[in-house]
Amino acid sequence: MKKWLFFLIICLLTVYGYEKPPTNVETDIEKVDLKLRENEIGITFIDLTSGEATLIQHGNRKNVLINTGGPNTFKQLKKILDMFNVHEINTLIITKDDEQYIANTKNLIKHYRIQKFATGQHLLAKSQLNNKLKVAKWETWKTNETIELLPSLTIQVVHDDFHSNKHLGLDLLMKFHKHNILYMTSADQQLEKFLLQKPLSDVNILKVAHFGDKNGTSKPFVDHVDPQVAIIFRKKNEWPSQDVIERLYQTWIDIYPTKQFGTIAIKMDETLYEVIPLSFESSF
Repeated sequence: MKKWLFFLIICLLTVYGYEKPPTNVETDIEKVDLKLRENEIGITFIDLTSGEATLIQHGNRKNVLINTGGPNTFKQLKKILDMFNVHEINTLIITKDDEQYIANTKNLIKHYRIQKFATGQHLLAKSQLNNKLKVAKWETWKTNETIELLPSLTIQVVHDDFHSNKHLGLDLLMKFHKHNILYMTSADQQLEKFLLQKPLSDVNILKVAHFGDKNGTSKPFVDHVDPQVAIIFRKKNEWPSQDVIERLYQTWIDIYPTKQFGTIAIKMDETLYEVIPLSFESSF
């Protein structure tokens, strides 16, 4: 009984929120240096008041951005990119035609040199992505295609689709040496049943699909990918599904909702990874 009560309290705190604990990190930080060596990368899940944006940095100083965040968050995003000393984006990847994923794209184009834009072949063909963003040239990726994004970092396209009435998009498996990061965008249990047939059972880090939406992250899927760490972005005025949170806790996964933990950086080398919550001033 005590064990169940403790579990229930943890779930309620995660779903309904709590104040961030005191931190020794200064609130007037100007720069963040992950001190990446040539054989290391940093993956930073940027905490915005709404929307998704993930920065990948390599020891060779190359920068990749996955998605650009939700409406009215450009100042927040730019502040974080400036903290991480980002002046140029080598590749911008868009995983969904949704304002929570693309809202800051045009402003980024104005303020940063972006060398390459990438998305899924079906996502681009079926959605209004290009009409909204007016990108001159896209690099499109096909399902099962593997792309070398940065030295020793590859991306495999697990799924690529779009549907106006479903949470479907571009789902990616990133591999860096022995580490696997499953970057889920699509929250759809029918898709997850299909993905159970794929070799996804050695995942270290799961980026939970669409803000912890109830239509995704099913128990069979969580059991199949068996991650050690789960990251959940936040969406304004919405909470992750309590069922999703419970399923993740039941499998003893370390869960990091950005709403509670702030920006989450993960530093990786050939053998180890370290999760680093970065609690900046968050009066967004």
